[in-house]
Amino acid sequence: MKEKSKIGGSVELEFEYGNSYKFLPAAPNSLKHLWKAFFRLKDTEMQKGIKIENIVDTVYFELDRFYNKPSVFIKEPPYELQNKSFGQSVIQITVFFKPVTGIFDPVQLFHTLIFQASGDTQKLKLIVSNEAC
Repeated sequence: MKEKSKIGGSVELEFEYGNSYKFLPAAPNSLKHLWKAFFRLKDTEMQKGIKIENIVDTVYFELDRFYNKPSVFIKEPPYELQNKSFGQSVIQITVFFKPVTGIFDPVQLFHTLIFQASGDTQKLKLIVSNEAC
């Protein structure tokens, strides 16, 4: 197993956020886009064995107001939200970390839902306390 990138009493972790996508051609109405938004640890050799539930407290997904439930809090993994829509939109993902990480302010991310191929993934690197891992 490779050594994690350590900085003093800290470690750099890599996360992914974005959406997966599937077209629903037989959908009876205009909601032909099935998507799943997510926030997760990137699957790397260096991060094997690290549990995201030891790092993340809550992930908040904020959608456009036209959704039936535009605000959703996810308190345990997987930090994912699935829905259908008729078009692309920007979602806000706010991540609240556990105090042991040393990250005390929520991290706000913005992601445009991509309805092509299998979706879209973005990366986020953060330095957290070794105690969280």
